[in-house]
Amino acid sequence: EFTGLLDKNGTKIFEGDIIKWDKKEWGSPFSETVTWDYSLLDMRKHDWPQFCEVIGTIHDKEAPT
Repeated sequence: EFTGLLDKNGTKIFEGDIIKWDKKEWGSPFSETVTWDYSLLDMRKHDWPQFCEVIGTIHDKEAPT
């Protein structure tokens, strides 16, 4: 399901996508899987466009590193 958010490259972010957070913002890069949590998405919605990018999906055969 589309979250209504875009990453720093303008790519739509869907539930189940794997996103990589920018190390400039967080001190070190890390990745996480997007889950549908309205409170979390609402809290982060202003960070997403500039600090993360979609690098894959849980449905990919090989998870990106």
